[in-house]
Amino acid sequence: METLEILLVVLTGVMTFSFGVVLAYLHSLSKKIDRAEDRAAKRAEEDRARAAEDRAANKADHHKLFQLVAGLQADVKVLRDRSDRADPSDRSDSAG
Repeated sequence: METLEILLVVLTGVMTFSFGVVLAYLHSLSKKIDRAEDRAAKRAEEDRARAAEDRAANKADHHKLFQLVAGLQADVKVLRDRSDRADPSDRSDSAG
């Protein structure tokens, strides 16, 4: 073999090896990207589930709050009715 042929064979081997290394790197990079996308999708799903739980808890708290307010409004109405029915002379005696 001539020197040029040996050089060509060595250069072809080096280029083939380099191409294989680049392909292996790109393959591992694509796998990392896929895993990162999977983790992001899983995290997003967990966030959506947590948000749904929070909305349900907030809705329940909202309902309880409105029930308490309705109860207070009923109590105030009863107290106002009693106050309106009270004898005016009783009010002046207690004030003076």
